[in-house]
Amino acid sequence: MIRGEPALRVSFDRAMAGMVVGTSPHPARAGAPAGSAAARNLALATLAFALCFSVWGLIAPLAKRFEEDLGLSSTETLFLTAVPVVLGSLFRIPMGVLTDRHGGRRMFAALLAFSALPAVLFGYAQSYWALVGVGFLLGIAGSSFAVGVPFVAGWYREQRQGFALGVFGMGNIGTAVAAFSAPAVVGEFGRPALGWATAIILLSAAAGFGVLARDAPRKAPPTRYREVLRSGMRLWRLAFFYFVTFGGFVAMALLLPKLLSDWFGYSLVDAGLRAAGFTIAATLARPVGGWLADRYGAYPVLVLAFSGITVDAAVLATLAPDPRIVPITIACLSLACFLGAGNGAVFKLVPAEFPHDAGAAGGLVGAAGGLGGFFPPIFMGIVKDASGTYTLGFVGLLIATAACLVTAVWLLRTAPGPELRGLPAADAGGRSRAPSVGEGEPLHLDSGDPLFAVDGDLRIVTWNPAVERLTGVPAGKAVGRHCWEVLEGIDADGRSVCHAGCSHARGLWAGQPVESPELLVTTTRGRRRVSLSTVGVRRAGQPVLVHTMRELTVGRPDVTQPQARGDENVLSPRQRAVLELLDEGLAARDIALRLGISETTVRNHVRAILTRLDCHSQLGAVAEARRRGIIGGESS
Repeated sequence: MIRGEPALRVSFDRAMAGMVVGTSPHPARAGAPAGSAAARNLALATLAFALCFSVWGLIAPLAKRFEEDLGLSSTETLFLTAVPVVLGSLFRIPMGVLTDRHGGRRMFAALLAFSALPAVLFGYAQSYWALVGVGFLLGIAGSSFAVGVPFVAGWYREQRQGFALGVFGMGNIGTAVAAFSAPAVVGEFGRPALGWATAIILLSAAAGFGVLARDAPRKAPPTRYREVLRSGMRLWRLAFFYFVTFGGFVAMALLLPKLLSDWFGYSLVDAGLRAAGFTIAATLARPVGGWLADRYGAYPVLVLAFSGITVDAAVLATLAPDPRIVPITIACLSLACFLGAGNGAVFKLVPAEFPHDAGAAGGLVGAAGGLGGFFPPIFMGIVKDASGTYTLGFVGLLIATAACLVTAVWLLRTAPGPELRGLPAADAGGRSRAPSVGEGEPLHLDSGDPLFAVDGDLRIVTWNPAVERLTGVPAGKAVGRHCWEVLEGIDADGRSVCHAGCSHARGLWAGQPVESPELLVTTTRGRRRVSLSTVGVRRAGQPVLVHTMRELTVGRPDVTQPQARGDENVLSPRQRAVLELLDEGLAARDIALRLGISETTVRNHVRAILTRLDCHSQLGAVAEARRRGIIGGESS
């Protein structure tokens, strides 16, 4: 402990004690909604999601009948079953935006009510292309996932979101309800009766949800799809994982009724009942995968899930030419469990990788998963028509899953604490227990330099008086928050350096040497350029990163400004153009439209301008640029 600095020990003791007994030191976490309201809204959302999924899956259980009545090929039949997936996938992004704007209660009620229309039309469509058109409209119900995820996540703390979203994902069971009920209702009463019964249930559910459900009191941040799309592999690897796990689940749920009828000659009702078993197994496994990811981390669960999917895909590919009911049943049910657990683990990673843009990332990842359910059935139909067997289709699943497994193993070896271990597990009372960094013992650190330490979740656990003086942020406002939220570190070009997927932390935890970077951090007096040195240590088996910062003085060469160049070359042509438009009084959005670039790029240029001109405000930067003659044609 730093001598003469009792505030450090007190603040750290309070942070550790707060995490142990369940009182968060982060004020944003202190006002979580009451448990009974959260549970009620989770139950309502799960029921609504199940109804939407039952509508989404109306065509697949009747596919064999359509094939026989209309004389369809395997490719045409499986294309028909896959059509609803397209609109459900593509609509997830705009539905996520609308949910941010209008709230999940209104959007879920509206979606349930709208889905009643194509349900009625489904009862009267007779031709192949009429069924395709109705199937396209039925797909809107599949976008309900993008409505439910932010609606449910808003009601739960970060430590419980994996389990809560896993429970919500149990709404997948709607496809099982459709699988065993639709053939029976059509066989007994006809397809129009099925359409009208479904519509009445949907309209009743829309009214009930609108009356009983409530949006979470915490308002979600605005959706920022552009920023998420620019995150590169952090997004695409999650999309690829979900393409395989959720896409595999949807594809198998659509395929199984026809597969079982082709392989074993089952009737529509018998095939639907057996296919429902697959959906139920996957549905029950999803919250288990989320719970395991909460407790042990998402990547260990994904490695296990992808290993199991790979084995099952190999077994199904081997058995496809000569199927036998017992090994096929075992392979399909175990495949369902691995796919369901993988789904839960992937959606545990989304808020960990994108803590400020979980809604946007969830919409994009969910869309990828939906598309993963569209292409495999069509591919399987083409393979069946060409070769007479489904073997190559399962080989495709094997190859895709093997690629996911290799990626997950690599990430497991290099993942930082929040990804590898998951967030602290909750005790029986619903409170969170922190990892044992000395089991609540204060962390003794001696340094006269600005110093702070973060735990395995990259939350600040120590913030000494020297770093308080440098940043102007008191320990009480820093401890318990993520380091990137406090420092907002950027490089000289304005690119974000501090974020949830910190490569610096990842490298240290992987045992790799890392250089001491120079970056600009946020302080109460504007940006300050510092060098950052880090030491990774472990206490009680848990990782702790200790950072020391040193402010770079005027006498040190400034890496943020060009050397031996005139004032006219301090800024790039694009930065000068941005500065001139700032001088005209335009806002960032207007500048972006004028220059044909994104608003985020404009803000990055503004940060770089402030850094290069050593100013703390846009007005000051304009004045300094005029003084130097960079803009306005004036020279000092």
